[in-house]
Parts: sequence; C-alpha cells; structure tokens
Amino acid sequence: MPSFPFEPPLQPFQPDNSRVPTSPCPSYSPPDSPSPPRQLNTPLPAYPPHLVSPRFSGDFAGLGLWSHGEKELEKKASIGSEWSARARPPTPPRFGRKTEHDRDLGKRVEKSGDALSPTGSSFSPHLDDDDVFHASIRQQLGSGPPSASSSRLSLTSPLLGSKESRIDFIPHQRHTHGARSDSNLLAGPKNAGGVKESHGRRRFIKYGVVFLGVFTAAVGLVSKLREERLHWGGDQGFRGINLAETVVSSEPEIKIQNKGGDGDVVTLEDGSTFIYVNQFGGTWDSSARGLGARAQSYTPALAERWDYAKNTIAGVNLGGWLTTEPFVTPSLYEPFMDDEFPAIDEWTLSISLGDKLAEVLEEHYKTFITEEDFAEIARAGLNWVRIPLPYWAIETFDDEPFLAHIAWNYFLKAITWARKYGLRLNLDLHTAPGSQNGWNHSGKTGSMGFMNGVMGIANAQRTLNHIRVLAEFLSIPEIAEVVPMFGILNEPQVWVMGDESLRSFYMEAYDTVRQVSGLGEGRGPVNKQLPSQRYTADRSYAQIISIHDSFSGPASWATFLRGADRLALDQHLYFAFRDPNTLSLPQSAFMPCDKWAWKTNMTLGTFGLTTTGEFSVAVNDCGRFLNGVNLGVRFEGTYPNTRKPAFAGVGSCKKWDDYRDWNDEMKEDLKNIAYAHMDAHRNWFYWTWKTGVSLTTNRTTSPLWNYSLGVREGFLPSDPQRALGFCKSNAAVQDKPLREYAWDGKLKPYQTGGVGAGKIDPKQMKKYGTFPPPTLTGGLVASLLPTYTRTGTPVTLKGVPTQAPIKGDDVEMVEEQGWFVPVKGCSYIGPWSGVKAAVPTAACTGA
Repeated sequence: MPSFPFEPPLQPFQPDNSRVPTSPCPSYSPPDSPSPPRQLNTPLPAYPPHLVSPRFSGDFAGLGLWSHGEKELEKKASIGSEWSARARPPTPPRFGRKTEHDRDLGKRVEKSGDALSPTGSSFSPHLDDDDVFHASIRQQLGSGPPSASSSRLSLTSPLLGSKESRIDFIPHQRHTHGARSDSNLLAGPKNAGGVKESHGRRRFIKYGVVFLGVFTAAVGLVSKLREERLHWGGDQGFRGINLAETVVSSEPEIKIQNKGGDGDVVTLEDGSTFIYVNQFGGTWDSSARGLGARAQSYTPALAERWDYAKNTIAGVNLGGWLTTEPFVTPSLYEPFMDDEFPAIDEWTLSISLGDKLAEVLEEHYKTFITEEDFAEIARAGLNWVRIPLPYWAIETFDDEPFLAHIAWNYFLKAITWARKYGLRLNLDLHTAPGSQNGWNHSGKTGSMGFMNGVMGIANAQRTLNHIRVLAEFLSIPEIAEVVPMFGILNEPQVWVMGDESLRSFYMEAYDTVRQVSGLGEGRGPVNKQLPSQRYTADRSYAQIISIHDSFSGPASWATFLRGADRLALDQHLYFAFRDPNTLSLPQSAFMPCDKWAWKTNMTLGTFGLTTTGEFSVAVNDCGRFLNGVNLGVRFEGTYPNTRKPAFAGVGSCKKWDDYRDWNDEMKEDLKNIAYAHMDAHRNWFYWTWKTGVSLTTNRTTSPLWNYSLGVREGFLPSDPQRALGFCKSNAAVQDKPLREYAWDGKLKPYQTGGVGAGKIDPKQMKKYGTFPPPTLTGGLVASLLPTYTRTGTPVTLKGVPTQAPIKGDDVEMVEEQGWFVPVKGCSYIGPWSGVKAAVPTAACTGA
C-alpha cells in the first residue's frame, strides 16, 4: 500500500521475553514427486497419495490402468481421476514404460476370460450430464482380426495429448470371435479312427453353448454399462461395441463432471485440468446458476443464507489485479522507474505503455489472477474475496489515459469463479475521478479532487453514476447471490474534504443504491422480476452497503445513519504506516487484540456490521515500492527520501524482504500475529492474496503482504479458524491485561434488512440529507462550482441479463433518475485539474 496518514505512535510495552506458544498449525512440506493432473500452486496440507492415481469404482479399482508416455505425463493430467470414482487403486501409480505389474495386468485380463470385464468386475465411473470433457475410445488395429499379441483397446483424451500417452490394456484373444472360421466350427472334427460322427455333433453343440454363453454375457455387460450410463455422457456412452472384433469401433463423447469435492478433477475453460484439493470439505459446482458449492463444509453454501451475526468473514483481497499497484505488481512499473517521468501509478503507467497499454494490461489481468486462485482461496480456509475495481472498468473521459472497460470482463470471470467454488464477493469501488485520497491506488498520485476543489462536486456526481450502475448490476439475482456486499468508495480522505462533505456523499450514495435495490432483506431490484421458484424470504440478495471509516476510527461512526438498511462499516488496520515499529514479534502479536478487538466489538453493538477490509501481518513498511515508486522506507529512515527523512531509521529491511532467510521461530511469530488480527477483527479481508515478482530481484516482493505465499511457506495460517480465542489465550501466556468489550452476538433487525430497515434517524437526515453540502473545504461555495445535470441515459454494463417488468407489490417502486452528464453550454476543466483552479464567480446554467 502507499503511504498512509501519520497516526499517533503506539505506546510500546516494555520488552517482554516471554514467548507466545507455538501455533497449533503444523508447518507443511510439499510432496516430493509431481502428480498429474496438474496440482494447484499453493501446496496446503498434502492430499492423500492415492489421489494422484487413476481412480475407478467397483472391482475395476484393482486394475491399475496406468498411462504410458513419460514426458507427456509430466505435462498432462492423469486421466484416471476424470471418472471421479468412489474407490481407489490399491497400488501407487506407475509412469513411463511397462513394468512387471503391467505385464501381470495383461495376464490377469487374459485369465479373466473377458476382455471387457476383468475378474468379472463391473465398470462404473461417475460423470454428470452437464459435463464438458470429451474423449474417445478408438480401434488401433485397422482391418483384420485381432490377436493376443496385437489387439489393444486404447483410451485417448485431450488430457493425454499425443498417442504416446494413453491408457492401454491387451484383450484376450477370443477364438469365438474370428480366430477360427465358422465353416471349420460347423464342420467339426473329421471322422477318423472309428470316432462316431455323433461325437462331432456333440462337440458342435458344446462349442455352440460356450459361444452363446460368452455372447450373452457380453451383451449383458454392455446393457448394464448402458443402463448405468457410466457417467460417460449419458446415453452416448459405449456405443457401437462390435463383439465380433472385440474392439470399440465408434468414438463416443465423454463428459466430465460439473461438481465435486476434494480429489476430483476440475476442468478449466481452456480444457486444462487440475485436482481440486480442500481439506475442509469444500465443494465446487460449475453448472450454470449453480448455488450448491461451499468453500468449506462449515461455510454456508451460496444457496444458503449468510448470517452476519453468527457467520464470520474470513476473506482476502485481490489487490493489484484490476486496479494495479506498484508494490503488488512491481514488474509492470520497473521498466519505467528510471525514466524522466517514471510510472508511479496507473495514470502514468498508462501513458508510459502507450500503444502497448491494452496488450500489457490485459495479459496482466489474464495471468495475475486465474480460476485456480479461487480454488486455492477456498483451499486456504477462506470464504470471501474482496475485489478492488477501478471506475474506468465502467467508463472514462477523453482526457483520461486509463484502459477503459477491459477490467470489467475479468470481474465477470471472477463472479463465475466465485460461484464455482462457493466464495462470496465484496466488490469495492477502489477509485474515483479526481482521486478520493491522492494515493497511487486511486489511479493518480498527488492532489485529491473528489469533494475538494473546483471539480469536487462534479467528480462526486460522476462517482454516483458509477455507484448506481454497479448497484443495478449487483441487484440482479444471478449476481447478488454471489456478490452480497458492495464497498461504495475506498479510503476517502476525510481530513481533506471535511466530515460534512464525506457524510453527505455517503448519504447520497446510500439513497442511490437503495433506490435501485429496494428496502429490506429479500427485496429485489427495481423494475425487475424475481423468479419466485428460486428465491425464498430468508435469502438476502440485495447487497450490504459498506462505507469506509476514512481512518477516523469506528467510534466516530457509531450513530451515523442509524436505521439505515444493511449498512456496514469498513476499517483498514495496519501497523506498517506509523512510526517505525520497535516491538518484538511476540509483543506485536499482542497489539491487535489490545488495540482493536474491543473497539470492533463495541462498533458491532452500536453501528452494526463491522469488517476489517484490509490488514496484514507487516509490522513495518519494508517492501519494494510499498510507500510508492522511488520513495524510501520509514524503517530504514529513507522516507520520503534520504535528503528529507520523516523518520529516524531503526533497522534494515534486508531481513524482512527475503522470506527464504526466515527460520521456524520467526514464522511461528508471524503466524501468531495473523491469529491476533483475525481474532480481533472477527470479519476480515487480508491484503493481499499475492504479490508479483520483481524484475530486479527475480523473486516475490513484499512477502509479508502475500497471503498465498505465507500459507505455502508456513508463516501464515493454513486454517484461519484456529484464530478463534487467540487474543485471550495469548494475553494469559504473556501475563498482560487485555482491554475487552463484550458484544452480545446480535445485530439489530434493521441492520440486516429486517423490521425498521430504511427508517433513518430524522436528526441524521436533517444533518446529512442535503447533497451537495452548501460549502466545501476552503470555503468554496457549492452553488458556484461546476456540476452535472441528471438528464443523461444511464450506462448498461455488459453481462446484465434482461429481466421482465415487476408485477404487483414485490418491491417498493421508485422513480428512475437520469445519469449525471455535463450541462449543455457549460465548459468544464479536467476532472483531475480542479484543486488549484480558479473558482468561478458565477454559476453556469447552460445555453
């Protein structure tokens, strides 16, 4: 994160040498050998070894049909798990050339007397009708009768790639299927040596009975396979088995399952696969509009109601993905850091990239976060994801250099992936025209032109456009069931714009959202029809509105908009951006509990739902570009630069920047700091899921901010549920008094959309109900400042499904308002240029 406002320094405790007890979370060592299909990147607790091998159900579990082809198998996925079997092979997988086991397999198949049913087994793998995977069973012999030495049944698939990588077994040569001619069989043996002709007839009858028995058994087997459908694409499975040749002559389509759990194979949109691993009993569901997935067994599925009083949010941010930040993705910014005008934010990055902007940023969107990250997030025991979205995903003005619209396409992908893995999303509008805080993650570093300066009101009106169109999108049932929370603006600076300006904007934004969504839990989008067969009264599909406390502390918001419908307070709590921290790590593990836990509990009882939208275990501001490109570090005494340091240095960042040098004791201490934060905040989102690799160091930067790395390397919890109760137990171990405030565990009905929702305190309405306020910071008279008019046609976002008009009184009908657009005949300065511009002497009313 960029530099934050200076806060009063913490009052450090006296050094305490007592150690925090070792975390109950064991460290993890990844498996020694690779396992196809491709595993996820973060090796959380290892999946059982048998899951890497082909899995079949029934007696076929003992067959051990291993795939051959050494190099291909290292790259491609093992086909065995495609069938999502119930039983596992008793022996480990074998890769490469045939072994004694494989040759013995051929013997066992021959001995069974049935090429398709070894040892008399039944073959019943499981695949659903909606699956999308296709493979084929092909005849490898060409024309001519098969033999024991040449006949082969081969199963090939896109997972296996080349013909060298396939699953083979050699069928038994059947003499009743072409090895002997029918004429010889019917003629019987010659009458020699006084042997009676009737003996030949008995032999004919004998062979005929055997033939009929084998034929009947084979037909019965095929019928059973068709009845069970094998999960190989329903009625298309195993068509065209030619018993006369003992090979499969047709190429049926085989579909992969569209839902599953730990150990099952997931197919991505590009056809590649990986094994889903989730030690917490999580499930996935890729069916259209599927709501059955759950991130963990104890987390409500998307089809179930989230109880904000009982269920706790354990989330992570996808920082630096759709809204880039230099410290999260340094490789985007490093090529320009020595330029005369270096790229220090997305505005200047866009200019530096020039005609390569679309190519570079879309490649970043495509690769930095993928579907597998969402599966890994669920695997890490997390249940929510906060996604920072820039306003230029919706629209830009002509003089704004940002890449417009493309980020929106990837947010749509995020919704699909979250639905698939049972994760709920918190969409956070991370930027505003003119900048709401002047930090690099707002789009442009420097001055703040939101509710400040000449263009302050116009920029806020334009932001209301963005909030409105997002609210309309998020209120659609298909979307709201996955995205139940909407953060309307990230980290606005109240000390610049003033308290009244910020709160009046929040009031206007709240009204904007609720005009779209309606009031009360279960209320649907205005002018939309809710399919009653899919929704019930206890489902909440109109979003929680989240407002940031602007770093003024939760206590100052205790009575704000009391009675508002589903309003949450967001706080971002960091130790890094203060006076350099000299506490030991065990002492630092006490601070979140003592400083923030009681405040959070108090706010839950006064304001209502409270979340910590950002935090990390970073105890200092070490990290490449963490404070900004080419800015220094407080910890080393080089911030904002070596010529004018704002703080005295207290140490070197070398130790903190390279996690490879951290010993087990340090990792456990960091893990305990994470437990302290998690227990103190109750509902939280870690910043951030991953950080990128630096071009200069060729390694991951800012490791303390990288959750996925922390889990993989053992310095962050692999099970966040173990944080429950940490604050009390740690205080007892350290023998320190802990400030506490007991929350009764209940939220008031209106706070979750129940009785009284939307009946805001009249005093609050009177105080903050006028937008814009009469004056802005610096005494600017609002009536003289440029503003927009609400006469434009609202933008419709891509991906919004069409809904029928509402019938009856399903929701409170509200008159639609127009889109804020420039007044005809009025001139405007740029939205990012208004802070130092001259104030107009008269208002423009248009032509």
